[in-house]
Amino acid sequence: MLDLNTSLALGYNYESFMWDRMVPGKYDRFLQGKIDCSSLPPSDYVDLLREVVMPVAPSGMTQVHLTDGRVSSANDAAISVALFAYAVKHDSANYKQLSVLGFENSSHGYSIAGLSCSDASTNKNNCPTFKWPIAPLPKLKYPLA
Repeated sequence: MLDLNTSLALGYNYESFMWDRMVPGKYDRFLQGKIDCSSLPPSDYVDLLREVVMPVAPSGMTQVHLTDGRVSSANDAAISVALFAYAVKHDSANYKQLSVLGFENSSHGYSIAGLSCSDASTNKNNCPTFKWPIAPLPKLKYPLA
């Protein structure tokens, strides 16, 4: 399953998996390599989202936003969607004034947005970032009760 979600050759593509692509089935097209659904989605893409992804979505979620499988892309998409949705909900024309709260000792990828809400120590190349606030990570003990 790891090779279905990464562009790296992790070594889990055993020969039996490679032969499975010859057997008709729902997921055989995903067995040999990563599919870029944003460029060339499979013909039943909407059905897969409705039948496989949406049943496990958190309660109240009605949409899904997929990226190319990289952590930075997923975080960038999540940040963009959240900022835009907040701006629309609050009738704010200038969503560029919004920010994201990051936490110390966190790493959210190497894009500008990801570095902006990550711990400063992750920015090894001193890339320019947004001046978003960073807070201490709460120290919680579970169970909270």
